[in-house]
Amino acid sequence: MFRFLPSSFFKKIKLSSKSSLLATAALLFFLAGCNTVIEPAEPPVLSEIPEKVVKMFSARFPDATETTIKIVEKDKFWEANYKVNNQRFYAGMDSLKILRRSRLEDVAVPDSIRVGIDNSMLAGVEISDYRDEVESFHRPYRLRTARYRFQDKEYLLNWVENEPIYMIRSEPFYKFEYPINSKADLPEKIRSVMDAEPILHIGGLIFIDEKNEKRYQLNASNGDGLPGGDYVFDNDQNLISVSYKPAKTLSGVDELPDHVKQYLDQLNAQYGFTFQLGYQMRITNGYWFYLSNSNRESLELILDENAKELERFHTKYVN
Repeated sequence: MFRFLPSSFFKKIKLSSKSSLLATAALLFFLAGCNTVIEPAEPPVLSEIPEKVVKMFSARFPDATETTIKIVEKDKFWEANYKVNNQRFYAGMDSLKILRRSRLEDVAVPDSIRVGIDNSMLAGVEISDYRDEVESFHRPYRLRTARYRFQDKEYLLNWVENEPIYMIRSEPFYKFEYPINSKADLPEKIRSVMDAEPILHIGGLIFIDEKNEKRYQLNASNGDGLPGGDYVFDNDQNLISVSYKPAKTLSGVDELPDHVKQYLDQLNAQYGFTFQLGYQMRITNGYWFYLSNSNRESLELILDENAKELERFHTKYVN
């Protein structure tokens, strides 16, 4: 179904150069030819949607209808919501390629997933936004995903279908991710932290959430052939965890300060989680823990030195 652009959208058009005219003409031709419309909640000027983005999307999805493209980060990333053959899709992209693409399902998650979640510490959470990931720039397999809210935080639920045992994993919610190729891809504040570390090689991913805020997960090594580690930064570029060369490896909860031990004791009392592995981090003095219970659940926790929970990753195994 074709939708006309609102008059307010055209009033925002700024044609300051020949390239702007060409970009605008190409965009309007694309809208007419593909029966689509670019109509964000607060529409950008047409010249802010680069012609190469329009061409890339048009070439990939010539049969797309009811398309909405929004700016995620100016001149860098965009997201599209569109239909093909009456099925709705979401895509996160840069100017050259699709980074992540999912089909939006209009049914509930499978019963096995719902039952598995209700037989876990997440019992009763509202699961929404069920999707089938059909394309990823780095994953060779397809994920099924959904979304839920727990203790005022948003999480992405994911699993691989048609496995003999489902591993249902929860992690901080994100829309799509893109690669870190070198230190040059990182903000100055993060680079300064990494420059102080004995690191030669940096890779990893940057995750973008529903507020277009970023979570930086760096994989780093010093080139000595030994295992490297992860450095995770939040949207404000604060280091929240580092697994490289822990300050102290922990063998049990008795080695912990009382306030940290009390936090783990509470999880044990509520959900039966017991300590399996842990360490105290360098730089932040925070903690990483791996916990499990008899209900085929595990929990990875990131705490700061005051036992404030910063991140968690939950896994539930279901037949």
